[in-house]
Amino acid sequence: MTSHASGHNAGGISAPHVSQSVEFWPLEEHSTKLYQGLGCKEGFDFDYTVSGSMVLFTKEKDTALLKNELQIFRAKSQASGDFLTKSEVKENEPNLSVENICGAYYYPDDAQGSSVKLGQCFATACADREVKMSVGTELMRFEVRNEGKTEKKIESVVTNHGSIHPKTVVIAAGPWSGKIASMAGIKIPVEPVKGHLIITLKTKEKILRSFILGPNYYFLQSHEGSVVVGGGEDSVGFDTSLIDSRVREAWSEGSIFLPIIQSLGQDSKIACLRPYCSDGLPIIGNSTQYDNLIFATGHFRSGFSLAPVTGKIVSELICEGNTTLDIKAFTPGRFSA
Repeated sequence: MTSHASGHNAGGISAPHVSQSVEFWPLEEHSTKLYQGLGCKEGFDFDYTVSGSMVLFTKEKDTALLKNELQIFRAKSQASGDFLTKSEVKENEPNLSVENICGAYYYPDDAQGSSVKLGQCFATACADREVKMSVGTELMRFEVRNEGKTEKKIESVVTNHGSIHPKTVVIAAGPWSGKIASMAGIKIPVEPVKGHLIITLKTKEKILRSFILGPNYYFLQSHEGSVVVGGGEDSVGFDTSLIDSRVREAWSEGSIFLPIIQSLGQDSKIACLRPYCSDGLPIIGNSTQYDNLIFATGHFRSGFSLAPVTGKIVSELICEGNTTLDIKAFTPGRFSA
């Protein structure tokens, strides 16, 4: 469980941001509230912390434009966000080098958590409710039944451990969702995009308070004390090998903005795959081709942040047949899926 980007990510829980498409804002707002509930729920210890996030800017000439964009954003979204000067950035994050920074957006409501620990919490909760999980099971094919001219259902999910006869099938397989959908005769534009993480040796010193987004890479300090430098977008199929030039570039940017990482040193490096949808929006909702198929994929870099709200939508679709949230922008129907 929690493999690839599901378990190797920034752990960022984002409220609405200036840079996000407006379609994301309601989902981010709702997911943030759900995380707040999970953060104080018994049995859900996943290092949930409201620590805020900063988006760094390096071009002085853009300052006026950035302030204006933030003002418009706050008026439209009613979300929290501030513009910090160079000195305010340094005051908030003393270990950041501000030599190349002209300012930053600061989002105080953003949080962090451990996706691996959250996955374990949900797995335990499912086991307590006698939900059967089959880890390491390979999907072989779907068996389909046509019922009249309009009804079409997936009757069986055939795996290497036998067949399952489900009432509802949910394709939530991250970067593999496109491959799995094609086994049902459906084409969705979800492809793997590789990202890299560099994890430093642990330290007891508090290096960073917030999640930091630099020009190309992000920086954060984990609950265990390691500093993580991550990011990058490489479309290389399902290849998970490290790209040395990408690692060097990420470490170089991290060292410019957070010089202290050089004294910590690198502990490990990993490349993982994220599910990217061609129009930049996730695919969430009922299939237009099968009566019992739901999609929940293509979240790209927002998978952990949008996990609770996506789960809520899927559970409502399964149990109620509809959802209380507006998902028109995310429906599979936009791809005839």
